[in-house]
Amino acid sequence: MGKKRRRNTRRGGVIGMALLLNELDLATMRASYPSFEFEDYGQYLATCEQILRYMLKAGHRVMIGAFIPAEYSAYCQTEQLPPDSAVSRARYAQAVCEEDDPFPYQGEPIGVIVASLAYRERLRALSIRTMDLLAAFPPEVVLEAKEYAAELLVRLSTHGGPGRHIFTCHVGAGTHDPLKSSPRSSWSRTRCES
Repeated sequence: MGKKRRRNTRRGGVIGMALLLNELDLATMRASYPSFEFEDYGQYLATCEQILRYMLKAGHRVMIGAFIPAEYSAYCQTEQLPPDSAVSRARYAQAVCEEDDPFPYQGEPIGVIVASLAYRERLRALSIRTMDLLAAFPPEVVLEAKEYAAELLVRLSTHGGPGRHIFTCHVGAGTHDPLKSSPRSSWSRTRCES
C-alpha cells in the first residue's frame, strides 16, 4: 500500500522541460559541455518530443520553456553549479519553467512548440533592447511618447476602414529628440495603406 500511495502522489506532478531553440544553440551546448550528448538537432527534438509525450501519458502536467545557453551559463555561475552536468541542466529547466511564463504541453508537435518559444524569445529580446534604449530618456518624455503612439494607433485602427491594413512607421534621422511627439495636427498627414 505504501508503494501505491507513493506512486499516486508522484502521478500528476508538474515537470518542467526547457528546449534549445535552434541548431546554433545545440552547437553551443556541444562545444561548451562534453556531457551534452546530442549531435543532431533533429534527433534532439525527436528525443525531447518522445520524453514529453511519455510524461504527458504518465499523467504529469508538463510545462515547457526556452533553454538559452548564455542564460544557463549565468544561472550556473549564480547558483554555483557545475555547468557540465545533466543535473544542473535539469535544475535550470525547472527554474525556467517556474520563474518564466512557460507553455503547458498538451501533445502539440514539437516544431510548433519550438516556433512559439522562438517567437516569444525574439519579442522578449526586442522588449529588453527597447527598455534599455528608453532608459536614457526622462520618464515623463517616455510616457508622453507612449501615450501619443497609443493615440495614433487607436486613430489609425478606427479610421482605416474595413479590410486588412498594414501600418508603416518611418522615423527620419535628424538632430531633434527622437521621443519628442509631433503636434496633434499631424493626424491629417498620417497615411493608411490597405
